[in-house]
Amino acid sequence: KMNILFDQTSYIQEIQNENLELNEILKVWQVIISAKKGNFQQAKNIINGTKIDNEGKKNMFYNLAINYHAKGFIEEARLVFQQIKTNYPEEAQEVQLCLKDLVEYHPIQKHELSHDAFSAQNKFPLPFSAFPNPFNSVTTIVYNLKESGMVNLKVYDILGREVCNIINNWQEQGNQRTFWNGKNDLGHPVPSGLYFISLRTVHTKKTFKVLYIL
Repeated sequence: KMNILFDQTSYIQEIQNENLELNEILKVWQVIISAKKGNFQQAKNIINGTKIDNEGKKNMFYNLAINYHAKGFIEEARLVFQQIKTNYPEEAQEVQLCLKDLVEYHPIQKHELSHDAFSAQNKFPLPFSAFPNPFNSVTTIVYNLKESGMVNLKVYDILGREVCNIINNWQEQGNQRTFWNGKNDLGHPVPSGLYFISLRTVHTKKTFKVLYIL
């Protein structure tokens, strides 16, 4: 009986954890939709109303900043990125890359961001990851190569079918960055869902998940 009780307790806990994860994904989705429509105040209200400071909330901040940037609100995007850097110190390297994008596409602000944005890019090896994640337009993929060589970066769906061949060429040693815009090799938008990004080199084989939401 004790074993049965233990199993039931574990099962209930597992369901609760799954519900929390689903609720987290839904809130990220709400932020994406609100920000994409330009309703930034509503997006900020959802973020501020999320009491648990976890991976989901961090993704909300990223999506808010990316959509600010996409709609031309550069200063607002910069402030949100700085907030991510303050709240999540482990994201400092990724934030530097985002700030570098603001500099590259909007040179008028280069004097403000040049030192931080350009000095940190290759100082520390970046983990294989993507941000924002979940995403609804474009996600930035970053990784570090310990040595120069051939690199193959592909996207697969949950059935293991190849969706997009992002990179298949020689790259230099160090931190690398590329993008995936949620489209397949034919340039057609893919359905919302879970996708796997696979990185292969001579000595490395890594994969991680991204959630694409239309």
